[in-house]
Amino acid sequence: ALTLLLVANYDVIKRYRETTSGHFHQYVGEQIYGKTLGIVGFGWIGQRLARLVREYDMRILAYDPYPNPQAAFALDAEYVSLDELLENSDFVSVHIPGMPENYHLFDDCTFSKMKRGAHFINTSRGTNVDEAALYRALVSGHLKSAAVDVMEGEGEGKTSPLYTLDNFCVLPHT
Repeated sequence: ALTLLLVANYDVIKRYRETTSGHFHQYVGEQIYGKTLGIVGFGWIGQRLARLVREYDMRILAYDPYPNPQAAFALDAEYVSLDELLENSDFVSVHIPGMPENYHLFDDCTFSKMKRGAHFINTSRGTNVDEAALYRALVSGHLKSAAVDVMEGEGEGKTSPLYTLDNFCVLPHT
């Protein structure tokens, strides 16, 4: 999740495509220091991510239907509603199970609530994201980028319109 956050922030896919097509330009990306990270699903993995970004002095917002106030306190995270997290986060990282109640939780409505120019990270389950809605949010410019290591229709030989975008990164689930 941290790797994908950095890939998204520094436009790695776009920079890779530019460089390999012969355009070698120095690029200074945005700093992540002091930005806000929203973690959807503040279980073990979400908490681990919060620990990892402490060195970046990021503000941590957390949403989980089963809050753990002790963990939030220990990690200097603030529990908020999902809507508040979406509206205020520069990065949204998803760490929820692939359960029926989470199916396409991230859809047109959810993406529209996200802060304009935010980055979306999903390392949970592909079924949690409506990929057509993610494509629309990226193409419209509402989201700056997305980086995932899960897809709803993932597998050998599968393709997606998302793969054509410079502001989208997909890696195999690790």
